[in-house]
Amino acid sequence: MDFNTYFKGFGLAALLCTFASPSPAQTTPPINADVQIQSLGQVEPFRVGAQSGIFFKMPASQWQGTSARIAAHLMSDLPEAGASPLLNRLAASVLISPSNPPANGKGDMKLASLRLASAYRLGLLDAVIDLAERSPGGLSDPENAAIATRAFLALGKNTEACDTAARLQTGREAVFWLKVRAFCLAREGQNAAAELTAGLVLEADPEDVDFLLALNRMQNRDTAPVSPINALELAMARFSGAPIDLAGTPLSLQSALAGSEGLVGLQASRIMAAAGLLPTGELAKVYRNWPGLPAIEISADTDTTEPSDHENRQTDQEKDDASLLRIAMGQDKAQRAAMLYQIALRAQTPSGRAKAIYEGLKLEKNMPGFMAAAALYTPVIHDLPVMTQPMRTYFAYALLASGQAAQASTYIDQSVPTTGRLIMLSTRTNIVIKALPDEEITDPKKASLAYNDTMALLALGTPISGEVRDFLFNHTADTESFAPCRNSALAAIDDGARRRARAEGFLRAALLLAESGFDRIEPYCGARIIQAFQTMGYDGLARHAALEMMLAPRLQALRIQDE
Repeated sequence: MDFNTYFKGFGLAALLCTFASPSPAQTTPPINADVQIQSLGQVEPFRVGAQSGIFFKMPASQWQGTSARIAAHLMSDLPEAGASPLLNRLAASVLISPSNPPANGKGDMKLASLRLASAYRLGLLDAVIDLAERSPGGLSDPENAAIATRAFLALGKNTEACDTAARLQTGREAVFWLKVRAFCLAREGQNAAAELTAGLVLEADPEDVDFLLALNRMQNRDTAPVSPINALELAMARFSGAPIDLAGTPLSLQSALAGSEGLVGLQASRIMAAAGLLPTGELAKVYRNWPGLPAIEISADTDTTEPSDHENRQTDQEKDDASLLRIAMGQDKAQRAAMLYQIALRAQTPSGRAKAIYEGLKLEKNMPGFMAAAALYTPVIHDLPVMTQPMRTYFAYALLASGQAAQASTYIDQSVPTTGRLIMLSTRTNIVIKALPDEEITDPKKASLAYNDTMALLALGTPISGEVRDFLFNHTADTESFAPCRNSALAAIDDGARRRARAEGFLRAALLLAESGFDRIEPYCGARIIQAFQTMGYDGLARHAALEMMLAPRLQALRIQDE
């Protein structure tokens, strides 16, 4: 199509009329003069919370002591997702929990829209729609409607997106709404009107040729792979049947694709689970439904008096389990993860289940992925035989990450508790130490691990001996590469904790640790943030943070040993 010639004023007016809401059939009758009209008080947007999907229940007072200006900065700067699954879930909970507004933020719709936009970036798409529809102004508010429409498009709810665009009365001339209407027209087969609207987009922004190319691909049903960077591009790619490549795709779109059919849905589910933003049950469902693992017919138990028959049957079962494991290990990473989980559930022998769980845990090369795998496998780690020390340690760390201290101790006790090695156990009330570091630690790597662990334990208020205190002062974490701790940010987190400004404290921590997480920040800094969580009254969250801080470097050391 020729985008150098298009209608201008007339075309815009005609299109706006095309999408305008129908006029009422009759005029409103006059109001009786004796009746007094009183407007209802406007609903406070921050008091509207998501009806589901909140990971941690936040108090109504979570924004106390935080000004609207600071809240706006924090929400605007919040990244898509950081390196800590715990902080991602906390940020999500802060954004979608009902609460009192920040100081001087009552009725501030721009602040409420920032909240929605931040929730969208974290991939909380259903919550975004829920909040937008029930907030003041609902989908008649242009900013709320724009964010909700992106969520509609990302989730494949194209009819809802187009209906929202058609009903909107204010701000309809914005480029975003022109693009949405062009998509809706093309979706309905009205290609001429779609091209006219696309021309208006080009007139408003001559450099935005990407949209025009995407619209052309949609109209021509181009099936070349697409890496969409926004919800509209994803919707157009879906319409044309183009394969989706997740490379460069933002978290909000990965969230929309999680659980969808095919490899892209499997990959997106793994990404969201590692970020801590997909519940374990949802990941388990995706893994269980993944095709490709052949069925193995399980022979029914029969009474026999011949020991050799039982031994032969057990040998056959072991061979079947080994065959399944070989098939799984030959797949790429995402498919391998799904198949290993299936084997862990259906293997005929305890050793077959143990090997599948071990390979599934070992597959995850970073701490967020391991935490997701630990939550997945912990329910199926029951009295399994373990053949190697790395297997015992992986099982112990997985159980520890899931808070199963008693069960983790059975595997830790089987490990080799070398002198000076620090082993942690999480309980509901504390983290206790199986062995303390002593002056015999000479390996810099082991000393660094012990230093990191001891700082976390100290932050949790664990009583430590004089020898351990000496160890803290005589060793540093300089042998490892840690991200620097910004003292100004840390001071602000401490201050917010003292003021019980929970939302501010959690979001500041998420910003500070976005790139490093608890495990790659200076131990002293991580310990101070854990202390801040305790000061705010969140002992459980502090223990989760300490586990992230302590487990990740130990997992890295374990992998080096295993390789």
